[in-house]
Amino acid sequence: MPYTSPDIIVTVAVSFVSSVQISSFRKLVGSPYSTTMITGNLRSATQKAYIAFTKRDWKSALRAIQYSIVIIAFLAGAISGGLLTSLIGAKAAWVAVIILIGSVILFSIDKRKNKYANAVV
Repeated sequence: MPYTSPDIIVTVAVSFVSSVQISSFRKLVGSPYSTTMITGNLRSATQKAYIAFTKRDWKSALRAIQYSIVIIAFLAGAISGGLLTSLIGAKAAWVAVIILIGSVILFSIDKRKNKYANAVV
């Protein structure tokens, strides 16, 4: 969008994309997680790690690892977004757009495959 665009247009566009992302990607291998906010994922990872260590629960250990991977991916995205922004400025947002579009396409394909697989069974 041009720099002369009103702030409200950019705010509404970012809010809309965020809401689609939040509602589309809600579970990770059966566990709830957030793709837009890291605090809930940190809490869940810590809780699962605590249960894994205190009760020797391997299922909780696996969940803690899964949440940790999400947290690391979030950190990597934040770092790469910052670096891209410093290199190419506002155009860095297009990289995020392309990644999100790719994610939605993959999510839709997977959902369709699961729908057809369940229909056959």
